[in-house]
Amino acid sequence: MRAFFSFLFMAVLLLLLTIKFGYEFGYNDQVELLPYSYYLAHQQFYTHDFFIQGLHASLPNERTVMASVLLPFIDNIAWWNIVFHIATSLLLFAGLLRLATLLSGSLFIAMLAVAISLVVLNDYGIGNNEVWTASFQASNLAAAIIVWCFYFYAKQYNTIAFLLLAVASIIQPLEGLNVFFGMVAFSLYNWRKTKQIQPKVVFAIALYLLTAGVFMLLLFMAKSNAQSSINSTDLFSILFLFRHPHHFIFSEFPIHKIAATFLLGMAAATLFFHQYTQLSFWIVLGLVGILIYALFTDVLHFIPVANFQFYKVAQWIKFFGVVAMAKWLHSFLVVRFSERRLAALGVTAFLVILAFAFKNINSKQALFWHGDADMVAICKQIEIETPVQAVFIQPFENTELKWLGKRSSYVEFKANVRNKQFVGEWYRRLQEVYGITANDGVKGFALQQKANYNFSHLNLQQLQHLKQEGVTHLLTFSSVKIDSLQPILQNNSYAVYQL
Repeated sequence: MRAFFSFLFMAVLLLLLTIKFGYEFGYNDQVELLPYSYYLAHQQFYTHDFFIQGLHASLPNERTVMASVLLPFIDNIAWWNIVFHIATSLLLFAGLLRLATLLSGSLFIAMLAVAISLVVLNDYGIGNNEVWTASFQASNLAAAIIVWCFYFYAKQYNTIAFLLLAVASIIQPLEGLNVFFGMVAFSLYNWRKTKQIQPKVVFAIALYLLTAGVFMLLLFMAKSNAQSSINSTDLFSILFLFRHPHHFIFSEFPIHKIAATFLLGMAAATLFFHQYTQLSFWIVLGLVGILIYALFTDVLHFIPVANFQFYKVAQWIKFFGVVAMAKWLHSFLVVRFSERRLAALGVTAFLVILAFAFKNINSKQALFWHGDADMVAICKQIEIETPVQAVFIQPFENTELKWLGKRSSYVEFKANVRNKQFVGEWYRRLQEVYGITANDGVKGFALQQKANYNFSHLNLQQLQHLKQEGVTHLLTFSSVKIDSLQPILQNNSYAVYQL
């Protein structure tokens, strides 16, 4: 019966999350994964795509493993993606439920904590990091494995924990590596305190270093030989301040998210200290590490440290904090209310969570779709009506074209190559197409309005120059009219011109 209720809870939770956040396929974050996997299978596509060719220039790269895993399924990925998304979500939910039950001692408290963390406090992690998102991608699969790593780590089954962490790190290096730092730091502290080296822990750490460590060394070596004329100051300005402030720059994070992370983290470290010292120590190290990382990134602009994106630990700190607070609240209420009243409070809490799930849902946020139907429609036409070798420029925020249209892009803001060899050229092309720079008053995706205004007002001379650079087609808004050119495809919102 317990297993049945757990599975029912997970199924309902997935339904609630899908209602609130939708289901993403072929756009947004998947723009960096699915097209690359498709390119590996069909190399006649994306031959002039700046992102894919730049990514593929260094092997292995951060997408190699996940793209290779998807290779056998890529030609039927629309259906397989649903299967993988559901399976990964359920694996994550099961791990969160098992871990929360272990920490709280109650399945009911665990269910409440998991629901609050994923439904109510989703998008409350700093650095835009969450253990569950609406699309299947490497970070989701890695998180679904890491939660089981934490479960075995809390039970002090270190060999299993580090082995799972190694698998997760190979799938998504930064997701696993930042967790690894905390675990190793605790082991070093414990050895110094007890003056005893535990052979099993040494073996577990060595296992991680010989698997995930070797893989990450290969990643580093593949990029370390890249030649680039761009200096460190400009590289930091372009990648961290201009493109990724929402992931890397502490001062850009909303104050309520920072406060929530630290308050929940301190609560978890305090309440778990006696029973789960190892986990409590990891949480403290995570909080201290966030502050140290912020210093190196925001103040010192030190790229070797900034690259680690240490804010990824915040998603786990938030979850542990919610479990700790739910456990404390239950212990507070259980001595003051009867079981009947506690059950009524539980039902009330569930209804509140349900209300959050349906909050701000509108007609465009249907059960399985949060996207732009007109953009999807014209991208499907592009796949049929334009040559495979076509090279497009498209609106600033567009991510649908690459997968749904199966065509190369001259440059994109969302899909950017982290390899320093290509950063300067990527930035030059952004200025050329969208007229935006790192010196603009706003950063990141807040540049959309200015970028699309400039993009919509490209004149014939600019378009001719882009044609000489290799651009063959323009995907733009239907309101845009270009002298002497007629659209080859058009719908209510968008039009395609051949240059």
